[in-house]
Amino acid sequence: MRWLYILALLPFGVFSQTQSIISSIAGVRTCLNNTECSSSRSASYLFYDEAKNAFYLKLDFTALRTGVDSMDTWLDDLKGKYLYLKAILRKEEFPMLSNSNAKSYPVNAQVYMNEVWEDQPVEISIFTTENSQLNYGQTVSNYNRYKVSFGFSLDPKTFKLDTMPHHLTETIFISIGLGFINELEPGMEKFVKEAYDH
Repeated sequence: MRWLYILALLPFGVFSQTQSIISSIAGVRTCLNNTECSSSRSASYLFYDEAKNAFYLKLDFTALRTGVDSMDTWLDDLKGKYLYLKAILRKEEFPMLSNSNAKSYPVNAQVYMNEVWEDQPVEISIFTTENSQLNYGQTVSNYNRYKVSFGFSLDPKTFKLDTMPHHLTETIFISIGLGFINELEPGMEKFVKEAYDH
């Protein structure tokens, strides 16, 4: 009977671990057939791995869909795809935790999608705020007391998106505004997949 009780609680344990990963708002914009297309939704996840001094972005293009077919046409070729960004960012470069503290760093990041890696210069701004002590129910971590903003652009041809049915060829702009950092703990490497060992 005791084992049945433990097995019954097991799914809740898995659910609570998943719940501790906080998403961030991602804005994505491009043009298709001379029409500007954009979406801004909770479709990204930011991670920091202190042991590797590595900062990661995972962008889920499917989560950018609005549910309105006419507005999501430009995302059809990106359905089921993820974009990863990885940058080296030393823990010493984070600003001291105090009210309204901020720092910006140019970093040499790498972007991965469709089995293609590309070097990408990015300027990352890291903020602390008056609410920096709030950690949204996560385990206590200095990193989830920061907010991060950055943006970059991609050439769809580099990532072979121009060969797909909608032939995306116009520059894709991606931005993260005041994103939430999840600390990447042992066992969480699956969340950043190919980017972790690159």
